[in-house]
Amino acid sequence: MELRLKEQKNTVQIVGELKSINLNWGRKDKNGREFVSGNLVVRITNENGIGEQRLNIMQYKMSKAGNEIMFFKALKTIEEKYQTIDAHGTGTIIKAMASIESNNYYNSNKDEMVETITLKPYKITSNEKEVNGERQGVVASVGGFLDKIYKDENGKVTCRLSTVNFFGNLIPITCEVKQELADIFLDKFENESTVKSFKIDIVKSAKISEVKSTSEDDFDGFGDCEEITDEVVTDYINANIIIGGKPGFDPEIALDPEAVKAA
Repeated sequence: MELRLKEQKNTVQIVGELKSINLNWGRKDKNGREFVSGNLVVRITNENGIGEQRLNIMQYKMSKAGNEIMFFKALKTIEEKYQTIDAHGTGTIIKAMASIESNNYYNSNKDEMVETITLKPYKITSNEKEVNGERQGVVASVGGFLDKIYKDENGKVTCRLSTVNFFGNLIPITCEVKQELADIFLDKFENESTVKSFKIDIVKSAKISEVKSTSEDDFDGFGDCEEITDEVVTDYINANIIIGGKPGFDPEIALDPEAVKAA
């Protein structure tokens, strides 16, 4: 039995502070269907530092059956009633559910395709009970086809996981495995295997640390002694970190490698 590509898990939860709303209303496609496009930016503050995640929006007003889509109405409410850091100094804490989409582009030399991901929300709430006590961050639950596993000389394990979106399009995600899980990961997974579910921490942040300065009084010298100021160190993190997961499907129930390659 072979699983279809569309049967793979692709769900993301985002909890953070709304930084900005950038929506374009009243747009229409070539068939005259109205839609809204743009993005919401969410600030994430947690143990990884402070970062921002962009949620890309493209939502039609009406379904093909002629019914108004609820998420379109929800976006109107968000723009009219939610606070943002940019406009108010503090933003509404939101919880968003999204899916991973591809965001591939050629590098500056136009000779290599860069594979990245973007997040497309389909539900956003600000109910205090929904977000109270939940850790700010972006965590995905993703299934798919695993390949290109690599372990470097320092023991760091990276891989590529190909999941799919709602339409069955392949979405490659480059991931690194949490350091303490590297060995057990290599025991459980191998190239060209079907993954039931990985839990992935999606991190885009900067962690700032201050290095304690040394006082001028600690120096014996003469003449002009420059003031020694605190050194500020910034670590930038941009990674999709596998922090857990479930064993793969039974080998008899898996994605066909040739079907994945064709996709």
